[in-house]
Amino acid sequence: MDGPWYETTGPNRQYVYDDILLVMTCSTEWKRIRNMKHNVRYIFKDIANLSFIIKECMAIEFDKHGSFGSYRGYGAFTRNNLMKAAKKKLVEEYYKTKAIDILKNSIIVSNWINHILYRPPGTRYKFHKNSFENAKNQ
Repeated sequence: MDGPWYETTGPNRQYVYDDILLVMTCSTEWKRIRNMKHNVRYIFKDIANLSFIIKECMAIEFDKHGSFGSYRGYGAFTRNNLMKAAKKKLVEEYYKTKAIDILKNSIIVSNWINHILYRPPGTRYKFHKNSFENAKNQ
C-alpha cells in the first residue's frame, strides 16, 4: 500500500446507499415535502420512493465514473454530487406529481375534455349517435 487506507480503498454500493439515505431522511427537502398539506397519490412519505430515487442517482454516478472513488474522493466530491442529484430529483418528482393531481381535479380541464369528446366530430359523439340510432330503429 502506497498511501493511507482512505485513499486506496473505496466505499461499496451498500455503504453509499446507507450514507445517502441517512443524509436524505435528515434533509430539509425531505421534511418539507413530508409536512406539506397537499396530499398527492404518489406518497413521498414512503421510504421506498426515496430509495428508488437514491438508487437511480447512484447508478448514474457509478456509470459515469465506474466506481465511487476512494473514501477520500467519495467524501470530497461524489457524496455532494449524489446528495444534490437526489434532492433535485425528489423535489422535481413531487412537484410534477402535485401538478398532475391538480390538473386531474380541475373542473376547467374536465369541462374541456368533455367538450373535446362530445362535440360533433368527437369520438364519444359518434358512439352515442350510433347507439341512439340503433335504439331508435329497434
